[in-house]
Amino acid sequence: MIGLRRRRLHRWTGWLVLGLGILALAGCGGADKPATATPTTGGTPAITVRDAWVRATTGTEPGQMTAAYLTLVNTLPHGERLIGARAEGAGAVEIHETTMQGEMMHMAPVSGVDVAAGASVVLEPGGLHLMLLDLDRALAPDDVVALTLIFESGLELVVEAPVRPLVQE
Repeated sequence: MIGLRRRRLHRWTGWLVLGLGILALAGCGGADKPATATPTTGGTPAITVRDAWVRATTGTEPGQMTAAYLTLVNTLPHGERLIGARAEGAGAVEIHETTMQGEMMHMAPVSGVDVAAGASVVLEPGGLHLMLLDLDRALAPDDVVALTLIFESGLELVVEAPVRPLVQE
């Protein structure tokens, strides 16, 4: 009985690793209108979010996970740090980074993303990204997900991110 459970767990783990690999390796593209949000501090642009999008899920059942990507632009005279996020319909959102360890792709949570003064940081497939976990529904192309980005300064930024197909052409 224990051997059967281990085989089932091993098989489930294999599918999970394959699914995460597909999410990490799939390229971006498409002609969707980029989502943009620019909060202001005293009328001055602070952090701008460009090209926000969420990858469609692979199945139709709830409880799945997917990734969100975007570009952060800091026009402030000081650095800012993204420390968390929330997403409509997600049980949790984590900031992750994909790295290569030898010939294996590895994805792990990170505590935050620094955006230097006057700089940009791209969250993209194969690098930094937001993992949307325990979704309450499947996500299909042309759906829209509201993302709330949380910064160390207390700034919270809401961005409408369109859902794109799992595989981009």
